[in-house]
Amino acid sequence: MNRRCIKGGTFSSLIINQMSENTVVNSLRGSKEYGNDPESRIWKPIKIGDKTLKHRIAMAPLTRFRAIGGVPNDLHVEYYSQRATDGGLIITEGTIIAYEAGGAVNAPGIYSEEQIAAWRKVTDAVHAKGGIIYCQLWQLGRANPGQDPNVKVVSASTTPFEGGEVPEEMTTEDVQRYVQHFKHAAENAMKAGFDGVEVHAAHGYLLDQFIQAASNNTRTDQYGGSLENRARFVFEALDVVTQAVGQKRTSVRFSPFSQFQGQGKEADPFETYSYILREVVARFPKLSYVSITDPRDDALGGAAEYTSDPFRAIIRGITTPVSKYAKDATTVFPEPDENHPTVVLVAGGYKPSDATESGSRTGDIMAYGRTFIANPDLVKRIREGLELNAYDRNTFYTQDKVGYTTYPFADENTKVFRLPTPEVENAIVVKETAVVEKVVEEKLKTIKITIRVKSSQ
Repeated sequence: MNRRCIKGGTFSSLIINQMSENTVVNSLRGSKEYGNDPESRIWKPIKIGDKTLKHRIAMAPLTRFRAIGGVPNDLHVEYYSQRATDGGLIITEGTIIAYEAGGAVNAPGIYSEEQIAAWRKVTDAVHAKGGIIYCQLWQLGRANPGQDPNVKVVSASTTPFEGGEVPEEMTTEDVQRYVQHFKHAAENAMKAGFDGVEVHAAHGYLLDQFIQAASNNTRTDQYGGSLENRARFVFEALDVVTQAVGQKRTSVRFSPFSQFQGQGKEADPFETYSYILREVVARFPKLSYVSITDPRDDALGGAAEYTSDPFRAIIRGITTPVSKYAKDATTVFPEPDENHPTVVLVAGGYKPSDATESGSRTGDIMAYGRTFIANPDLVKRIREGLELNAYDRNTFYTQDKVGYTTYPFADENTKVFRLPTPEVENAIVVKETAVVEKVVEEKLKTIKITIRVKSSQ
């Protein structure tokens, strides 16, 4: 038996009658002892719009650059199908809303009939497994890498981020044309069979460039200057999208603390995004979810001393003050209700153990990114306490199947499991000469397992 299952204890004897080694270990999967409590809120159903999720682990949007010529292909069908679960949520990689909004070669789009037909194959495959899939609506702005000479680099102002090209400041007419791009992209997503759309207003892309003063610092029209003006673009985008597909099929993503692509310089991110979220909740009270990149994020920069709790409170309708500091994050948030149906979805470098720990406190949907890349069966692995595959960064942005659809699934022979926490460890390591007898419930109730363990103390 794998001794790493109970770290710190040495087995002196193990008697198993009529059971294989894997059966013994499998009987412990999905248990509190392994930090993946089956009673956690993370495994409870939750509604987003008119769809009901059967668990609260989602696949985060992940740019992978496999759409040759901007059109999804058979690799996309396999990739998303592999990661689909019954009642599970997938958010696609950033999907360009219009040709002029892109500039990154091999990023998929949702503005042509060919792209719509290609995405339909993906959504059909995900739905065949009972999954729910949203399309993330993407616009690059000054983050355009300049790979397509026919696509101009534009932004809220002429301020580039470090290492980036100096963008052209968008005119008022340009902004209003982009608003219509959002509408058409959302309509196309419905034609492609998506269950909803996520408006990307995070991580230094175009809408975020308008929101934050570091990248919107020279405009004098209705989209520049005051916070109210800087947020106008995102509200107008949400307005046309919700009119086109309905609030219950619309979501939005923000990253208040992310330093990616020159952002994260707001004087007070809580002030900026509290205003925006209060407006979102007031204007669009039935949005399916609001996605927030947590301050703790370890990939895009952040501020680990803070928590997203003040933002959760706005979305959940809590008026009692909550702390903005992670060390004081103890508020247990209520479930969505008829008056506050919008769900919170969070991402930020979470570990599997965070699903039950943080998810139980907040009730959020927990989105996993890099971990989902390497573990197509991530939900199963978290639920059963299985060890994770390691991801390979070298294959994140290549164009073939390696590192995309080639990561292995766990099977019945998987013997290495996620170790329990030190607290759990101490609880299950028995003192010297103690005998633990466990009668396996239901189908194995007649079989007794006697394990003699020697304490590491």
